[in-house]
Amino acid sequence: SGQRRCGWKATGFRPAGIPPIFKSCNLGLGLDVAPSAPNPRGRRRLAHAGGVALSEDETAALRLSQPRDLSDCFGLFDVIHRVTTTLDAVEEVTREVVADAARDGVLYFELRTTPKARLDVGMTKHSYVQAVLRGLGGHTRIPTGAHTAPLPVQWPPSSPPPSPLLGSPPLPLVKLLLSIDRREGADAAMDTVELAAKFPGDVVGIDLSGNPTVGAWATWAPALARARALGLRVTIHAAEVPSPAEADAMLAFGADRLGHCCCLSSAQADALLAAQTPVELCLTS
Repeated sequence: SGQRRCGWKATGFRPAGIPPIFKSCNLGLGLDVAPSAPNPRGRRRLAHAGGVALSEDETAALRLSQPRDLSDCFGLFDVIHRVTTTLDAVEEVTREVVADAARDGVLYFELRTTPKARLDVGMTKHSYVQAVLRGLGGHTRIPTGAHTAPLPVQWPPSSPPPSPLLGSPPLPLVKLLLSIDRREGADAAMDTVELAAKFPGDVVGIDLSGNPTVGAWATWAPALARARALGLRVTIHAAEVPSPAEADAMLAFGADRLGHCCCLSSAQADALLAAQTPVELCLTS
């Protein structure tokens, strides 16, 4: 996932006071803490600081120049997860993601991350989320007045749009989605939903993502239904690989937003269009 240039309708959350549609605006939907982590040199620095020894293959995986297939991408994510093994590293990575978004002129983005527990370093899922929020540094509560100025219709932008508060670049408003990893079981998925509910206003939704070749929809459906009952938005990575029965179930669930939807039948595509469900996708992936 990456930045999108689109209207507010594409988001699962819209802060009060912000016009429903801008003619043009920079949004980031579903940015993941892991692949949005610092550049390869920064990742190696984090590894050294955290006492993580990377193999030659893992170091090579951090280089962004080499072509990757789907399995390579999830291998890269695993390496980055190994690097962010401390609460300080999680906070630092999050802070750098926000700084990058500000430099790119992003007005609003949703950062998603799977809460992790590493009891050997004193990390619980709750403290992990707290570290992410510290890295966001108050950007979850920026006054909406910073985002109400009209933006020029221009693509690609020649420069970041001006900020009504601080000039250029603008202050991004950031909200957090907690992700259910497809490798997780039903209990872990439900724990993630209950954890999200403990951070109202900062955590606005639940995301189902991860390796699309593992797991079964029935495992996570109860947790997603619970999230909806708690008033959380739900976004689902759907149809990344051919899986007709799962895609049918995900479409029937009626998520607030879907990701990818690259492998739909004609009938499924018609159903998606009829439902008017926003889709987030990266055209370069």
